[in-house]
Amino acid sequence: MYFIYKFCDKYLWCLLDNYIDKMVSRFGEVITVSGNTVVVKGDKINPQHVGKVVIDKQMKNIGRVVDVFGPIDSPYAKVILFPNAGNFCGTVLYVR
Repeated sequence: MYFIYKFCDKYLWCLLDNYIDKMVSRFGEVITVSGNTVVVKGDKINPQHVGKVVIDKQMKNIGRVVDVFGPIDSPYAKVILFPNAGNFCGTVLYVR
């Protein structure tokens, strides 16, 4: 029974990943954390994202995009974290 549950758990996570990708768009990967500010690097970041809420894989609100900077082909975004957001270095974030 344990092995079946583990298999089902993995299957459900795959379904959840596909569901998240259709509801929201991938924003980028956190590369630097400094206090309540994170820097995210991504390919699809653009100035229209300023002011939008960033979420994690569990659909939890993480913070708000306050700035977009860097080269056009490899942009960065500055995200101010909400209180009690946790540590997100190296994780992928999404935008609604």
